[in-house]
Amino acid sequence: MENNGGKELEFSKKMYLCAQLLGAKSDLLSAIGSWRKDTSDEDTFLLLDDWITETIIEQQQSLNYIIKAHNI
Repeated sequence: MENNGGKELEFSKKMYLCAQLLGAKSDLLSAIGSWRKDTSDEDTFLLLDDWITETIIEQQQSLNYIIKAHNI
């Protein structure tokens, strides 16, 4: 029977693979891959929060460009 740490590591590996298959870039994959290995939960959450914020800003800028280009 696997201990809780083993299940968390397996969960982390599966999340990493899912993110990779969805086209995640190295910054997100690194945050997911380091969870429970090299980085504390709190630091991992901060990395993920940073990624979420940066991605929202990037997508907003992209949408603003598209809206402007199409005169919406």
